[in-house]
Amino acid sequence: MSNHKCRYESIYQEIGKLGKGGNATVLHVKNKKNNKDFALKLLTNKQFYEKKQRFTDEIKIMVNNYKEIEGVMPIYDFSYNEYWYSMPIATPILDHLEKKLVLMKLC
Repeated sequence: MSNHKCRYESIYQEIGKLGKGGNATVLHVKNKKNNKDFALKLLTNKQFYEKKQRFTDEIKIMVNNYKEIEGVMPIYDFSYNEYWYSMPIATPILDHLEKKLVLMKLC
């Protein structure tokens, strides 16, 4: 895990978009070195200091707490300067519940 001072495009190849909110976009990316898939959250609303500070705080909280707090996603790479971080691609909760229901029906 490291704080890169470079653009995410130098590390990752963009595959597509996974989601979008009011301040950020989550992209499906592939690491160019190890060919592994990740989700990359990118702050798109960089106009206001508060938005950038909140995003930087989000990175710090996740980096410092993912081992201690269940459900906090681990961050693999991030950039405080460029306002992005990469993490595993999460399974949507409905997909997870659907699989559990199928397994319960099989038993």
